[in-house]
Amino acid sequence: MAARILNSPDFKTPNFLTDLNQSVGEYLWKILQQSKNRECLVHAHTGERRTLDQIIQQSTNLAIQLQNLNCGPDTVIGIISENRHEYLVVVLATFFAGAILTCFNPLYTIGELENSLGISQPSILFCSSVDEKIEKLIKSTSTIQQIISFDHEEGTPATTLLFENFIKPTQAKLQVVHKDPESIAAILYSSGTTGFPKGVAITNKNIIYMLKLFRDENIFGIQKKSTIIEFAPMFHAYGLFVLLQSIVLEIRVVFLQKFEEIVFLQCIERYQVKILFTVPPIVMFLLKDSRVDDFDLSSIEKIICGAASLKYEIEKAIRKKLKLRTLSQAYGMTECTLACTLRHKRTGKMGSSGSALSGVQMKIVDPISNKMLPPNQSGEICIRGLGVTKGYYRNEKATADTFDQEGWLHSGDIGYYDEDGDIFIVDRLKELIKYNAYQISPAELESILMKHEKVNDAAVIGVPNDIVGEIPTAFVVKKPGSTISEKELVDYAAALVSPQKKLRGGVVFTEQIPKNPSGKILRRKLKEIYKTLISRY
Repeated sequence: MAARILNSPDFKTPNFLTDLNQSVGEYLWKILQQSKNRECLVHAHTGERRTLDQIIQQSTNLAIQLQNLNCGPDTVIGIISENRHEYLVVVLATFFAGAILTCFNPLYTIGELENSLGISQPSILFCSSVDEKIEKLIKSTSTIQQIISFDHEEGTPATTLLFENFIKPTQAKLQVVHKDPESIAAILYSSGTTGFPKGVAITNKNIIYMLKLFRDENIFGIQKKSTIIEFAPMFHAYGLFVLLQSIVLEIRVVFLQKFEEIVFLQCIERYQVKILFTVPPIVMFLLKDSRVDDFDLSSIEKIICGAASLKYEIEKAIRKKLKLRTLSQAYGMTECTLACTLRHKRTGKMGSSGSALSGVQMKIVDPISNKMLPPNQSGEICIRGLGVTKGYYRNEKATADTFDQEGWLHSGDIGYYDEDGDIFIVDRLKELIKYNAYQISPAELESILMKHEKVNDAAVIGVPNDIVGEIPTAFVVKKPGSTISEKELVDYAAALVSPQKKLRGGVVFTEQIPKNPSGKILRRKLKEIYKTLISRY
């Protein structure tokens, strides 16, 4: 069979080309004006609730205040916070005011945050509280003009505005800002193989398109007025779009401030959750942890799993254990706004990530020749469509390296398609390590290890783990005559990175790091060496 471009059956249907000529704020505002008051958000740990009317009132007041601060279409507004009710308020208000949203990982170290803030350069920053980390950021970042804190704590700087005061009712009427649909609505972050995160420029059209997909019950199968659990961090594209489903689908979102297994299980049982948006590590937890059997999870009918592919055997086992009606795997990335494939009921091929979503084109190419490949031949996955980003914010080189002249996004992932057009993910051409749905750059960890005075060379790989996906593991060449322990290096790296980036796989000392003639680390060879070492024990 000849090579071909994979189109969704309705790639250019009017359904997905209408309503795109507006801003995200306008799109969401229209939906809210037609919605009835209901329970919108529930804090899983405290039970605290917010109704839709409360969310609308607070986000409207906040948007007016942001406009009073002269926030315009190029103003970047940042959030650095754990999951909480106020997150949705800030997201909506930013869109209503016509500004650009950016979200930061609160677990990032000072250095990591400085790098991310250097990319997006927010002028207003919302945070949970002004702690030592935030104070250092204020001093080191010149673009931040105003800090707004959700919580009031003793010692909070007088220049910091308190959220509860900032959203007090006003007599002014909100004018939701219209923006060019091709203009930037959000800057989200995607790790790169260079060791530095890149800012993904998500347009208004990108976000509206993705929200329209979620609203179509024939695609994701989410019923209005149902309940969904939000355990992913809201700063991540996955978590952000689950949060926005509370608006576009009129559903109740029960969110975890941080993932705790028992609270997660209690929520499924208490709220009779029918559909789970999840990732492979959570599937493994549901499959293998003995505590799961203490809870009634019979309400679960469907799982939609993303971030990484599920192996056939694991999918089969979780289907059987939970007696699922449907398990759909999806494939995507931040550069596609979220998802570009989904497995529908009509195929049901276990192990596949489904077919191209509405508004998406895909092809598989040879990574070297860039020649398009026929079915059942593995190559690099390339994507084009309504959800694909316009590029990396303030990074023309990275954009040029990722997109070709025809607008195809080269994903860096290896996969193939079968005769029916279903996509199967095989491997990553990119070298990112996926730990618990986080993307970790080996180059970043290598750079840190190489700074140690007793390290001569270093390479980091992801070692497969049934629970979390992959764990970072280092190979290190000591400097001649030096002595250093594995624990010393693990602790050294842990002090300089976020928790998810720790060397949980440990350190393997070696005489030489295998590299090709151009000096590129041969990670596949390192994985083979690691397997050999493990087999000896």
